Amino acid sequence: MSGNMWFPGRQRRPGPPQTREERQPPLLGGRGCAGTGLALPARPAEVLLLSPRWQRGACLSFSSNPNLCVCFSFADVLCLLYDFSIISPARPGQPWYKIEGQINGNTFVYYDSQSKELKPVGRLGLQLKDIPFWERQKETLEDSCNELKTKPLEITAETSSNRDFCTLQGRLTCERGANRERRSFWRFHLNGQITPDFELENRKWTVDDSGDQRLKDMLDSDRELTEFLMRVSDGDCMSWLQQVSEHLEEMRETTGAPATTPGTPQVKGAAIRPITSILSVLLMCLTLLGIQGRVV
Repeated sequence: MSGNMWFPGRQRRPGPPQTREERQPPLLGGRGCAGTGLALPARPAEVLLLSPRWQRGACLSFSSNPNLCVCFSFADVLCLLYDFSIISPARPGQPWYKIEGQINGNTFVYYDSQSKELKPVGRLGLQLKDIPFWERQKETLEDSCNELKTKPLEITAETSSNRDFCTLQGRLTCERGANRERRSFWRFHLNGQITPDFELENRKWTVDDSGDQRLKDMLDSDRELTEFLMRVSDGDCMSWLQQVSEHLEEMRETTGAPATTPGTPQVKGAAIRPITSILSVLLMCLTLLGIQGRVV
């Protein structure tokens, strides 16, 4: 349920960069924050590299080892995204849709049509499952899949080489940039074909020559579906992003972890060891002086 569920990256053409996609780091296929090119390092076992205020040198401990505290530094970027995988008709015994939620590349929730249960993933999921937005995700994500199952999948059925199954892969992204600017957008793949990105906040399409134009044409003519997608991205998703941000900030404040050098993982025990060493040396010196005094 974790990691990259299915989303392929865009093909990058050789030669000097000509388009926005070529000038920026690839947004799909990695663990990065879509839309910002932010790629977090691989996550060590039992440790979550995530802090809401990295520039402050904040530290959070999610480790099973109480002495281990991870401090990480990036710009104040927070990215919430949901990867959708929809197949119609569903294969026997398999869900017809799957959804995976991530925060800055860290998977925190999984949901599918069979279990109809929001499953927290990892320590981050367990930390977030008790805040109000958690159950609200369920209805919105399910409604999104039901809406996307209709016309978008009808488009793929018309030209699909595999008439038995049609697939729609979507990514809903809402993010807060380093300067607190916010934006949201959708990206879709129809049977593996890339479609233009739709930045719903200003109804702006980002068109690439390799993109599939059918979905763009369909959304341009379907105001009801377009308005629904806008409500989800600019309304629900942005609200969830704010709640996640506030919760992570509260977690940072309650940990009471000291500020350290940004960008460098720190171990609490390492800060104690130099002091312990100094005390050991002083104790040894005092012992030697005492022995010397008795001898004299």
